[in-house]
Amino acid sequence: MGTGNDRSRHRRHQSGKGKGRSVTPSLSHLPPLQVTIDRLGARGDGLAVIIDEASEVNDQTDARDQRLFVPNALPGERMIVQPRRQWPHGIEAKIIEIQSPSPHRKAPDCGVSSTCGGCQFQHIEMGYYQDWKEQQVADFLEMAGIIPQKWLPPFRAMPQSRRRARLAWQTRKQKLAIGFRGRHSHDISPLTGCVILHPQIMQGYHLIRDELLPLLASHHGKDKTGEVEINLCDNGLDVVLRLDAPLSRAEMTKLIAATGSVGNPLIARLSLVLNNGEPELVFQHDTPVMAWPMPDGASRDHLTFAPPAGGFMQSVAEAETIMRQDCFNALKGSNKVVDLFSGAGSLGLALAFASPAPKQIAAYDISASAISALQAMIRSAAPDLPLHLIAKARNLFSDPLSLSELKPFDGAIIDPPRSGAGRQMPLLAASGIKRLVMVSCDMKSFARDAEMLISAGYQCRWARHIDQFLLTSHSELVAYFEK
Repeated sequence: MGTGNDRSRHRRHQSGKGKGRSVTPSLSHLPPLQVTIDRLGARGDGLAVIIDEASEVNDQTDARDQRLFVPNALPGERMIVQPRRQWPHGIEAKIIEIQSPSPHRKAPDCGVSSTCGGCQFQHIEMGYYQDWKEQQVADFLEMAGIIPQKWLPPFRAMPQSRRRARLAWQTRKQKLAIGFRGRHSHDISPLTGCVILHPQIMQGYHLIRDELLPLLASHHGKDKTGEVEINLCDNGLDVVLRLDAPLSRAEMTKLIAATGSVGNPLIARLSLVLNNGEPELVFQHDTPVMAWPMPDGASRDHLTFAPPAGGFMQSVAEAETIMRQDCFNALKGSNKVVDLFSGAGSLGLALAFASPAPKQIAAYDISASAISALQAMIRSAAPDLPLHLIAKARNLFSDPLSLSELKPFDGAIIDPPRSGAGRQMPLLAASGIKRLVMVSCDMKSFARDAEMLISAGYQCRWARHIDQFLLTSHSELVAYFEK
């Protein structure tokens, strides 16, 4: 995944969970049920089956053997649950009493874990969680007919390592709420003792909550809603406030004064986005920058990157470093490399410093701001390299690279958004490019896209599970294919 505003809108952060969901029928009037949890589903909920054909639940839903999914439940647990809502894929239920707890259950580390949508596995001991998540990915790929010849050691994020957050906020009757949205809910949970976000992100959260957003809540008593993106850079926080309505002149003046005060050196840059428009700079204490550690074997130790406002970045710095190393190892020695859905080149640009380096690296991404950042890096960091570097803004969904355009390349990186590579993937599979690295943040779209490669005669040499979103069911994957 690269960096860019358009790209980040394709990959909604965990704070957006539940936003935009349709209203579902309530089942809270039904009596509680006693169930035994059979297993964990793909989304991490405990699954059970209601087999009593005479039960009121089945009468209400006109179905037999209704699947019941129970958040915060574990396999083997016997419990009393309350049906809550009917979804197309089953009935959601809430735990009332755990009669027989799993030996893998533990007390949550966060006081709002039952309502916050930022993570979902605080009730499970870490080893069990990691084993389940990695097995879930391996089983899913095997069912799809994609069996890597080798699994590389997984990346497992540590607590308090996430360097980016997308939070919801609202003001109602001059009262402010900011935090992650609840699962399947518009409710906002405060970040109380968060165990996943980096401590500097948490400092920024408290500063924004206590000093910046109250300025918006107090003016004329008008209710407001929005989101705030916080990205941790090496020299401070890059903060973007997303608003549904413009600020008044008085609000803007107060916001700039508060952000620029001597007591707020933590925020390097503050920008505003109105109605999903482009970021507008409000205040900049320093240009946000971050160092990209270069892979072992590269001629540089690091590159310095200046991200665009609100630009996409990997959620955990160490995960990005490993993914960059994997792409480097797989494609070094290639003659010409194409980097599709490149973002700002966080995975592919390192190949310019390989020995020998490719004769050409061509990067394409929908985000103009990401491509501009990549072009700036090329001008500053690699002006004298003996290779041809191309970076172009291009919508690969509506305008994919053709077979003739792909023909010169013998190496490729493809890192599409969650929906997958779309029209680009069949062309890539048919291109015959010898070596290819796929990076994916969604197992279903990965399986669909990878199946095209398998059908075209590619073999999956290795894969690596990337667990950036600690304590969630969300998995990512790096996989290497050879023709």
